[in-house]
Amino acid sequence: MPRITILAQIAREIPRELVESIAKRYQADKYSKGLNTWVHLLTLLFMQLSQTYSLRDACNALKSMQGQMKYLGVDYTPTRNALSHQNQIRDWRVFRDIFYALMKYMGQQIPVVRGYETLKEETVLLLDSSTVTLCLNLFPWASYQQEKGAIKIHTVFNAKTHLPLDIAVTNGTVADNTGAYRVFPAKRSVIVADRGYDDTELWNDWDSNGHTFVVRFKGNIQYKRVAQRDQPDEGEQNILIDEIIQLTGEKTSENYGKPLRRIAVYRPYEEAQRSQRKNKRNNTAAEGGENGQEGQEAGKHGTQVIELITNNMEWSAGEVAELYRRRWDIESFFKILKQHLNIKSFVGTCEQAVRSQIWVAMIAYLLVKVLKRRASHRWSLGGLVHYLRISLLSTQNLFSWLNQPYDMAGREEVLVLNST
Repeated sequence: MPRITILAQIAREIPRELVESIAKRYQADKYSKGLNTWVHLLTLLFMQLSQTYSLRDACNALKSMQGQMKYLGVDYTPTRNALSHQNQIRDWRVFRDIFYALMKYMGQQIPVVRGYETLKEETVLLLDSSTVTLCLNLFPWASYQQEKGAIKIHTVFNAKTHLPLDIAVTNGTVADNTGAYRVFPAKRSVIVADRGYDDTELWNDWDSNGHTFVVRFKGNIQYKRVAQRDQPDEGEQNILIDEIIQLTGEKTSENYGKPLRRIAVYRPYEEAQRSQRKNKRNNTAAEGGENGQEGQEAGKHGTQVIELITNNMEWSAGEVAELYRRRWDIESFFKILKQHLNIKSFVGTCEQAVRSQIWVAMIAYLLVKVLKRRASHRWSLGGLVHYLRISLLSTQNLFSWLNQPYDMAGREEVLVLNST
């Protein structure tokens, strides 16, 4: 029986006919010069999972496994020049559509995260963006600051399955509330967002489309209290304020004229400090003083008070606060992309190459999620990506390895097979 690398076994999870049909739709292989979409996808996928940072290294690694290329459905090893050329000319939307098609094909294998028992019917979406800094001299299209370039990855993230549903890549100057119009939440969803989306026009757009929203309130918008809601006698002791408000500013009241609900809630000291560290890393001048003050208050009192705005009048204040607390899941998603996959170092400088690499990173994330679901071993997502990286070119059985990664007897058997 032939020994097949883990990389080839992962590639078999992707229906090749699906990739070829999407490539045909965009005529992506019309000028491929021998490097078709399937080979391009597998090469970029290998770079994501192995965290390879250059085209030359990727080509040399694939060249070293010549006998295995046929199991990838590849008759040749791609060259560096051909890869560089295709990164520049192949339409990035091919990889975007492959991701969405694979999401539809594999998405049912991803289990629903616990903790949404009261929201069984609603789609809970987390909305946020992540900034990737770039060298402005190499990426002149990604303008951000005078001497710095950056892109922003605006993401709608399904909180129940921990999968991205829509992504928009813009340059770093696009604000969060502006980028929100470039991603499209599913109809009648629950949208949970941070204070970058504290925008009354955006709230009105969401409300008009039947969305429920929970947004962190900056508190710099004029309003008046309409009614005070009763506090529960037991439980939800971290809720300080639960009231109905009406916006009174001339422009804000015109943008959003309906009543809103304002909830003030204590946040534990550990979460406050974690948020402060994240905001320091973002290093935005406008928020620097405010976040520093919040951190000092958290240090003094062991808690931090946050204010939330929602258009939902039925949930308890504790349920609204718990929804916002789960917004941290999208931060964990960005952490996986930046630390364990490859979206901080790009193998092409044109916008086409950058977008293609980001969408292939999403495909890699989806595949890892599916593998984690099938494994009986309790992997963390970051741990699984790490161990895949060091085992990618080994010839073990993928699912035996996933289920028993530390089975030394199985490893000895592989060594005997490889030595014959």
